[in-house]
Amino acid sequence: MKQKTLLFLFIICTAISCNTTSSTKEAAPPPIETSTSTSKLPFDINRFDEAIAAFKKEDQEQGIHRGEILFVGSSSIRFWLTLKEDMEGLAVLNRGFGGSTLPEVLHYADQIIFPYEPEIIVLYCGENDISEGRTPQQAFDTFQELTNEITEKLPNTKLFYLCMKPSIARWEMWNQMDEANKLFADYIAGQPNMEYIDVSVPMLNEKGMPKKDIFVEDMLHMNEKGYAAWTSLIKPILMEAKK
Repeated sequence: MKQKTLLFLFIICTAISCNTTSSTKEAAPPPIETSTSTSKLPFDINRFDEAIAAFKKEDQEQGIHRGEILFVGSSSIRFWLTLKEDMEGLAVLNRGFGGSTLPEVLHYADQIIFPYEPEIIVLYCGENDISEGRTPQQAFDTFQELTNEITEKLPNTKLFYLCMKPSIARWEMWNQMDEANKLFADYIAGQPNMEYIDVSVPMLNEKGMPKKDIFVEDMLHMNEKGYAAWTSLIKPILMEAKK
């Protein structure tokens, strides 16, 4: 009787041990969060859905024009209201939206970049990343993720990146933006279909400070004079790229 009892206990213990081991093996590892994980962003990744919907409506009404020069990014592109006139002689499309960040451009890329199959992309974004509290490295990581996707889906498309601009309103952030710009520039230098355009050059005075007369009242967004300075720098580069 004693032997039967010991045998019964042995069988029960063995079953419990096997069940515990099996559960441990079947447990899935926790998901690895990337630097652009939406759970880590200080904003709702879908906050510009209405703006994107307006672009889609425009495409439905006017048709999608493929193979043009696509300007995309944040409000410095969005408020470039004279873009078509300034880039006369070049077929351009403006898809700047809100105060967008790089994760948002990446998030909406299937709707605002890839359908147009652009020959050239002009991207201005990253300034709001820093303003929203992201680090230069985080901004760069997302930029690399975005450009990897562009290279994969549009291997023949040329990308021109406009560096984060200096402004009076965000001058205290300029060191961080400048650090991010250097990360972007170093990376772009090693990529065959990318070019870095330093738009800060015509925006700074002889003392290295932002010029006051190129901004609207908020001292963040540019006026006609500011965009004229950008045009004089960017247009010749695009004209040369189109040859």
